[in-house]
Amino acid sequence: MFSCTTERSQPVRTWTNLLLPNDATLGHALRMLDEAHTDFLVVADNAQKLVGVLEDIDIRKALLAGYPLDKAAATVAKEPSVHGKAASNKYSIVLNDRNEIVEIRAAERLTQPARSDNTVVLMVGGAGLRLRPLTTNCPKPLLPIHGEPLLERTIKELAGQGFHKIILTVSYKSEMITTHFKDGSHWNVEISYIHEKQRLGTCGALGLLSELPSEPLVVMNGDVITDLKLANILSFHRQTGALVTVGLHSYPIHVPYGVVEYEGTTLTAMHEKPIISRWISAGIYVLSPSALNLIPRGRFFDMPTLLQTILAGGDTVSTFPLYEHWMDIGSIEEYRRANKILDLEQTTAVACPPEIAEMPSPL
Repeated sequence: MFSCTTERSQPVRTWTNLLLPNDATLGHALRMLDEAHTDFLVVADNAQKLVGVLEDIDIRKALLAGYPLDKAAATVAKEPSVHGKAASNKYSIVLNDRNEIVEIRAAERLTQPARSDNTVVLMVGGAGLRLRPLTTNCPKPLLPIHGEPLLERTIKELAGQGFHKIILTVSYKSEMITTHFKDGSHWNVEISYIHEKQRLGTCGALGLLSELPSEPLVVMNGDVITDLKLANILSFHRQTGALVTVGLHSYPIHVPYGVVEYEGTTLTAMHEKPIISRWISAGIYVLSPSALNLIPRGRFFDMPTLLQTILAGGDTVSTFPLYEHWMDIGSIEEYRRANKILDLEQTTAVACPPEIAEMPSPL
């Protein structure tokens, strides 16, 4: 019998939903992970015999390596004999003497969101210049997305994932944000504030933290909408031992011309108006407490500078690719798109002055 055990494991309600067919693709595996609300799948053949185990992070690494979504997921899965010990805190797989799967037991933390002691910092101090005139009288975090403020949606999502310690870095029209969210008790979270009296860059405000956290710190741009479960990137960060982990998003670039390939002076191929994908920063980071010592207090310091400082010192910065839904609400076009995706034809302001509510809809 092959079994990797855990003291606090329990049967998955429908454990057969965790069985991934041996011929399934990475795209199929992603859909199953989302539907099962877990971070691992068990690869099995037609006779339900164990082939391997596929974790969420295995798929992310494959995507970062350039694997297409139609790639066979089994080629990425880990061998059971190797994988079992490493994943003993996540699940146990019970087999009979014919190597057939009898039961899968998942750790409790995979079936119920755990309360997290990690602090989440949301950077919401920007003036939202690219969203003018919508942000003339209303800070970007309070602009409505599907009828409620963008930042409120984010805080509700964080609370639902078990995060209860939140810091907001505020500057532009900060009094409107602090008046709306107060101490966060309405959403069962604890909200505190860092007030930027001058522009400090994408991570300079972290130099104003009253005390260093004992656990890794999650830092997010306040205009990001995503389905990412932060527990996944935190787990990965701890595994790598990096000072900083950077969340990545695959961004398509539409080239409006024919792109050629050549050797010497000879044309070997031509691609008409291709779409080229590049990995970009998703505005989601995990910082080890020691990384915060590199941020100066009270002066401009952006995230690229921090990352370059870490790399120059010989320490590690890890990358964590997102496959989840991700949007950056940084422009009128993206603001329209966010509301249209949520099937909203017209927005109304929430917790903003009458001027914005009376404005013509941007949609």
